[in-house]
Order: sequence, then structure tokens, then C-alpha cells
Amino acid sequence: MKKRKNKKSAINPQPLELVLDPVDTLKVMEKGTEVSCKLTEVLINSGKGVIGMSAAVFGLAKVTVLLRHLIARKGYDMSGIYNEVKQAFEEYAETDRCQDVFEKHGL
Repeated sequence: MKKRKNKKSAINPQPLELVLDPVDTLKVMEKGTEVSCKLTEVLINSGKGVIGMSAAVFGLAKVTVLLRHLIARKGYDMSGIYNEVKQAFEEYAETDRCQDVFEKHGL
């Protein structure tokens, strides 16, 4: 019996450079806002206490990893944008406003 070797194709992602006109930019912003509002609602209502918050964070992390892999398979490198968003969330999580929201929802 022969063993199959897993040959991984070398993916050389290209930096993602989009040039959008003002109308397309507005559409992206509107859709992004709609999605983020729905996501925020789901995350806030994922359950009370630590278990609900843990479930929300775990689910969000899984989706983020999935999106990174899908985008890489399309041949784009999103690591710069990903790192920028991650840093923005880390900074926001340390603010008093974020802490107040967590306390308000029992997290």
C-alpha cells in the first residue's frame, strides 16, 4: 500500500489593493455597519456571564480564522488589515466605555 503525500500548494498571497469610488465605499460601509450591528446583537445575547461571553469570543475567533483562510485562498494578503483591526479592538477593550458595556451586560 502506498502512502499519499500531502502536497500543499504554495500560496503566494498578493496584497489587497482596492480602489473604490465614493458610491462603492458608501455601500461597503452600510453593509459593514449592518453586519456589525447584527454581530454585536448576537454577541451581547450569547448568554449571561462568563460562559456566554466565552462562547461569543470563541465563535468570533473561529469566523475570523475562516475568513483569513478564505481570503488567502483567493490570493490576497489581509494580515496588515487584520492586525490593524485586532489592535483597534485591544485598545477599545481597555477603555472605560467598553468596561461599562461589559458590566451593563453582566460580562
